Amino acid sequence: MRGFETAGGHLAGAITERGRVACRAALLAGGAWSRLMLAQRGIVFPQLTVLSSNQRILARDAPLVSLWVAASASGGSRTAR
Repeated sequence: MRGFETAGGHLAGAITERGRVACRAALLAGGAWSRLMLAQRGIVFPQLTVLSSNQRILARDAPLVSLWVAASASGGSRTAR
């Protein structure tokens, strides 16, 4: 979700990467970024400030064995799921 629209003080739609989706209710699951998203509409959401973030992405097509070897060689760790 990139943003949201309101009409008459109520939620009217969610803006996504693929366009607008009309809705009357939504679940905000923005994690650490929830406060910033709500602040765009003047909504105060009590949450600690985000100082930085780190994201790890694993390739879906990479074999688990090669990920484990690469992690071991670099001193890191990977969790198999």
